[in-house]
Amino acid sequence: MRLSAIAVLAVSSVCFADVNTIQETSRISVPAKVLHNDGDRLFLAGDGSLRVYNMGGTGSLTLLKTLSALPGEPGGLVVDGHLLVASSRAETGNNLKVIDIANLASPQTKYEGRLGDAYDVLEDVCTAGAGVFLAASGQTLTSFSFSPEYDLTARDTLAFSMAAVAIRVDGARAYVATWGAIHVVDISDPDSLESVFTREWSGLNRGMTIEGTTMGVAGNNNYGLSIVDLATPDEPVRIGRANVTGFNHLAAVDIDADFVYAAALNDGYGGPNGGLRIFDIRNPRQPTEILANQDVSNAYDVFANGGVIYVAEGSSLATFEHNRDDRLDLKYGWNLMSINRVPTNNSVSGIFGGHAVDEAWVWAGDHYDPAEEIHPLRGHWVFCSAVNGETVDLAGLAYPADEDSDGDGFTDAQEATNETDPNDYSLALTPGWNLVSIAGLPANNTVLAVLGSHVFGPVWTWDGVHYVAADAMLSMRGYWAFSLSDEPVSVTIQVQQR
Repeated sequence: MRLSAIAVLAVSSVCFADVNTIQETSRISVPAKVLHNDGDRLFLAGDGSLRVYNMGGTGSLTLLKTLSALPGEPGGLVVDGHLLVASSRAETGNNLKVIDIANLASPQTKYEGRLGDAYDVLEDVCTAGAGVFLAASGQTLTSFSFSPEYDLTARDTLAFSMAAVAIRVDGARAYVATWGAIHVVDISDPDSLESVFTREWSGLNRGMTIEGTTMGVAGNNNYGLSIVDLATPDEPVRIGRANVTGFNHLAAVDIDADFVYAAALNDGYGGPNGGLRIFDIRNPRQPTEILANQDVSNAYDVFANGGVIYVAEGSSLATFEHNRDDRLDLKYGWNLMSINRVPTNNSVSGIFGGHAVDEAWVWAGDHYDPAEEIHPLRGHWVFCSAVNGETVDLAGLAYPADEDSDGDGFTDAQEATNETDPNDYSLALTPGWNLVSIAGLPANNTVLAVLGSHVFGPVWTWDGVHYVAADAMLSMRGYWAFSLSDEPVSVTIQVQQR
């Protein structure tokens, strides 16, 4: 029993409802145009700005360090071991900087200079491994490295017929997006870059991302999102395409599970209409836009992980949670979770059978008990022993066919069996600490709106590392809430739409 990791909150002072909803969890006013993830660190570059954050499991961000940045608009960011390489889009002057971040508390600038000719815009940088880097500059791909004294050496250059805008590396291949094509480049010998294949198509490409054998490409307003099959790595094939609501240009894309998250630029024809777009690619041949958050002028970059999305919006860094009710993304270690509807078999083995879930516990008012079932209105601690985490496909479980009238996660027939009211969605709070969850989302899911005066102090959730105070409540999460009442109370919840 590993309950030391989940000590009772009272002693120490302690997803998702609809696949088509997102919840903004934070927005930080800071220059923000380029994102790069390295483990639990998020690197953020803005105009003349460079910052490093620690990412919590719920999207919470803690500033670790503000670094010395190149002036002007950022181009690309990449981390290779202890080196951070940052580029800018400056047409003249320095456009490349290397910072040793082995000791982040005391970073050291090792190189600052120019790569490429004047007026060649350095759009992106990427690591090829073994101390070799790649740069998309002007109409070229350049491989380069540094001496022990950090003198820059350009190893080789490969020319294209149009501007190179983005690079992604997969093994010995670099995929380079130019305005009108995707190029496959053999980078096994950085001193002799070799073009392997070119797939031309109409439309101006911008950002790109690779997940497994699927590539997502951000394009201009007429071509939006392209889905490319990399099953044959040297011959990528575009198999799907989707326009964007409002026909905005897409600046960047990222793939997480069965979804593409895209950063959209303002279309230039009206008020703020850029921002986050989400596409369902479960059928990659017919990607479908399912969400559009259009409350900012521009979004320049996006990074998504486990349903948490970070969006660089120019003058702010926004964090969203995508409410994906058909899956549980478990991280290695303890997870504070729930479900939002009850399958035919909601036993622990029925839900987690075949997955690396070793323990499941539920709060009993003053102690933990081993959980036998998973209940949508309770929080549960489950321990995942898979080092890389596990994804539990809830959609693959069997569910009753009848309706859930009140949205509390139990169908009307299940409520009849339980002898509960099928039209009463409420949380039962007992005196002291309660470990609760919600199923259907109310129209206003802030903690204050859901629990109001029934609880005292912050409501806490677990971000995978430590407790954080929750501003809003989402389904498939567990929350600690303290009731001051001497008697049990019932908190009624009204869902937003049925």
